[in-house]
Amino acid sequence: MTIKKYSSELIGLPGINYEFKCCHIPFLVADDVFGALALEGSSGTGKTTIITRLGKLNETINGGRVKTYSADKVRYEDFNGCPIPNNETKVMDIYYMPNSISQMETVLIDEINRASYDNQEKFLSLLATREIDGIPSKCRYLFTAMNPLLSEDNDTYEGVQPIDKALGERMIALIKMTPFSKMPGDIRLQIIKSCFNQVNWQPDKDAAQSFQTFINNSKEVYEESKYKYSAEVASYIDSLQLDILKETKEAFKIEARRAQYIMVNILAMYALDRIFNNEAIKLENSALSALLISFPNSLWEQPINKEALKQAHQRSKFLLEQTKTAKRATITILDKAANDIENFLLRDPLPSKEQFSKLVNQSIPDETTDPINHYLFGTGAYVGLTTQKSGKSTEASAMKEQEFSRINNIHKAITNSKEHKKIRELVDYYKSNKGFPKDIKLPDFVYDSEDPEQAKSFYMEFLNVTFAQLTMATLQMHKYELSSMDELSKLLEIFVRIIQVFDSAKSKYSLNVQ
Repeated sequence: MTIKKYSSELIGLPGINYEFKCCHIPFLVADDVFGALALEGSSGTGKTTIITRLGKLNETINGGRVKTYSADKVRYEDFNGCPIPNNETKVMDIYYMPNSISQMETVLIDEINRASYDNQEKFLSLLATREIDGIPSKCRYLFTAMNPLLSEDNDTYEGVQPIDKALGERMIALIKMTPFSKMPGDIRLQIIKSCFNQVNWQPDKDAAQSFQTFINNSKEVYEESKYKYSAEVASYIDSLQLDILKETKEAFKIEARRAQYIMVNILAMYALDRIFNNEAIKLENSALSALLISFPNSLWEQPINKEALKQAHQRSKFLLEQTKTAKRATITILDKAANDIENFLLRDPLPSKEQFSKLVNQSIPDETTDPINHYLFGTGAYVGLTTQKSGKSTEASAMKEQEFSRINNIHKAITNSKEHKKIRELVDYYKSNKGFPKDIKLPDFVYDSEDPEQAKSFYMEFLNVTFAQLTMATLQMHKYELSSMDELSKLLEIFVRIIQVFDSAKSKYSLNVQ
């Protein structure tokens, strides 16, 4: 059965297909992570309706009940029920009420930013463990909804307050509902005319079957993607968090749970994009969409710069490119090594050369399992720790001579390789003939670059800068395939950073260590 027509219109909610699609995330990730999907928007934007109707579709197919609860009005007995003393066991039995939260499969906690502190504590337990006061619940698909502190239309809501950060951090993602006034005219007309039969709406057989088919197909892609792309997505998220940490000077950090939420959001969004749109889509595109909804920080008044997120994504997205080769340089390994050494050099007093040498050798990636990073780190360290005088390299005083020999050997392995010899021949040929020979080529993407200035810049760097030639030789030596100028630029950028870190070490130890 085709599910091409599966959309928000199918359940009487035209014009909110993006929000509708995102609201399926909990149905895919419920077995992987705890937490809730948050919806924020002005009154009347469809928050309650969209979740109630998805819950009714699920109830029709699977029997799991759905219920909406007002967070500011919920009482103790609404969570589990009434505790009744058991004279025989001497413990309290729970008499579950017909509408107890713990007995529902799909739960919408409405107006959560109006809840009392006590209720927030109970909701935190539910979101964190799907238990209430230590008692397991049937809850699987959790959603929260709230009015904004200040809407895009400058509407204000009395009683709305920032939620506790601990509770907010349990939101898997934040979906902001599109205001009616911001929608296209034809969609507004559809929404107005969809008012009929709102009170008695129930899912028909076709809608329920379309929902089940959509969920089954999306889950299949999600589970397959976990197997195929988890490594790439993990590397992307790690690269992203290091980038953000650096760009914000450690003012904003992505903690472990948030990184895990981003992981499942990316894989779920990729699955939803593929099935909802009924077409092939790039993982990197789904990753950006998922990234932009993965930070609910505005709920506790910590705004996120989305432009900065987009730029960080652009710098790390090459890690998500779905190429045939499994060989890929994981930039984060080198970035972490450079960070560790940089932090080491900031210590006061400066540690000994023996300690520095030990750290450097511990930081070198393994040659057998990670050869590309092994050689990039080693050659970067060599270039940073040596000084060229009259065409000869003078070793720096930052490392003990015996320990430096390992760095020296890594560099020699590259410079003595047949790949580096070909690179040198290529450079010499270009300088003599003002062009590249046809039988010795750089990667096709360099010639076919959509940005001629970027390609020209690389040509000049390649001809005149040693580290660019070393990088290309390293890639060719280990048969690593690159697919874009951005990927190559990222490699060169981290290589330069390693050189700078070791150049700083050389300077510090030459000045400060006797």
